[in-house]
Amino acid sequence: MNGWRKTGEVLFVRVDTFHDGSLDIELSNGNFIKLEIAYVLELPGFSILREAGMLFTPQIADDRKTIYWSGGPRPLTVDEILALTGSRGGDSKSQ
Repeated sequence: MNGWRKTGEVLFVRVDTFHDGSLDIELSNGNFIKLEIAYVLELPGFSILREAGMLFTPQIADDRKTIYWSGGPRPLTVDEILALTGSRGGDSKSQ
């Protein structure tokens, strides 16, 4: 994970979507991630996000450890998002 700053537990601060459904994620360690939604939709069970029109409704769990879609598949953890980003060449920035 080149360029990533990690100190202690990393939590989600913010999640939004771009017009194409890509995730715009801010982490508690100052990193930002743009993750193409196509990578998420490839995960088992996640195609329902497109089918049910839920692409633009991600939310952060109260404990800030996962992102979920109400009525959607299982939540995604920070580690899963980082793995998707690292394995697929997602964009990341740190401040």
